[in-house]
Amino acid sequence: MSEPTNTLLYEILKSLQAGQADIRSELASQGERLNTVSRHLGLLSDGVLSLRKDVQMLVLSVGGHAERLADLEVRLERIESRLPPASA
Repeated sequence: MSEPTNTLLYEILKSLQAGQADIRSELASQGERLNTVSRHLGLLSDGVLSLRKDVQMLVLSVGGHAERLADLEVRLERIESRLPPASA
């Protein structure tokens, strides 16, 4: 090949290498961002799981209070049934 052709090919190869280096750098940057997003999603998932457990505990607590209130209402009705009627 002639000297100008070799020089042209050499410049093209240098340009391609520079482009590949830019792509590698951007790919590494995107990988780091993806890892960060993945960690944040993991933390959010843990937070959601914790909230679900808290809600379940609240539901159980409310259920227990509702049962206790029903028992107290029954006891109150029994007590009231033994009292004489109130006179006006």
